[in-house]
Amino acid sequence: MTSQVTTSPAALETHVSEKCQPPADAPKDYCRKLKSGISRLETNIRLEYEETFPAGGEWIANAIREAREAAWSTPYPSLFFPALAHLRVNERMPSA
Repeated sequence: MTSQVTTSPAALETHVSEKCQPPADAPKDYCRKLKSGISRLETNIRLEYEETFPAGGEWIANAIREAREAAWSTPYPSLFFPALAHLRVNERMPSA
């Protein structure tokens, strides 16, 4: 399912998250609030998984970073990011 939303290495290097495209009628602080909200979501999701998998910090962080970059390539990053983050982490989760 997540293979349909992929992030190329070039997209990762260009910092897609820096390219916030606010709607025409958005308040001036729209991009700042959007980036801040996604950052808080990222932290909460990372901490949730690191509590369950204390030794998985690196693969968890990489999966969440990829999800963040993929979400920023959509028109609604705050909507897609949480689902993509959970999907990417679950794809990399060690099997029991």
